[in-house]
Amino acid sequence: MHSNGTVYTKNADDTTWSQYRKPGTQLYLLEDDLTTIPTSGCTSTTVNTLSNNNKYCNMTATVEVSGTERTRPTNSWEALVPEQPGWVQILLSAVNFESLEEIREMLEIHGFLIAVSDGSGKEFAMTFGWVICTPNKWRLGTAAGPCIGRVNLLRHEASGMLSVSLFFALVKTYFEFESMTGTFRNCDLPRLKLIS
Repeated sequence: MHSNGTVYTKNADDTTWSQYRKPGTQLYLLEDDLTTIPTSGCTSTTVNTLSNNNKYCNMTATVEVSGTERTRPTNSWEALVPEQPGWVQILLSAVNFESLEEIREMLEIHGFLIAVSDGSGKEFAMTFGWVICTPNKWRLGTAAGPCIGRVNLLRHEASGMLSVSLFFALVKTYFEFESMTGTFRNCDLPRLKLIS
């Protein structure tokens, strides 16, 4: 998906591309049989085709923050994660960020952050990944990890969304935010509204 919202899919011949516009989640064909596409400003995403050949795509999540918070937490991040149940520790085992203070500051400045998650499943291995950034595309954190259970398309997609949700829930706890609300959208999953 290009940063302007245009989606490109590779055709069956594996040499040409189709270009779609995406006003919501449904894709509408603009042009077929393109030989080149822009590579800068593009992000990989999943395109789902229904039995009627309609295509859909939506892999974004946004988190909005409101309320007051204290500037210094009473506990450390390194102490907070190991206090969580084992399944939460697994979903947060490979979270990377420069500074929680930077995340808090960007939440205050913008009022929300954008989180995009994805999952992958092949045979007996499922994984997920996510990235958090500001509305002006400043990357603040990333994560990747394994999914537990039988291979299932919805399981690894949901694991990524759950992991980033848990991360924000711990950020809320860490900074003692009064409230934090997130809205998550994925064409494969029902709409979820997380209120911590």
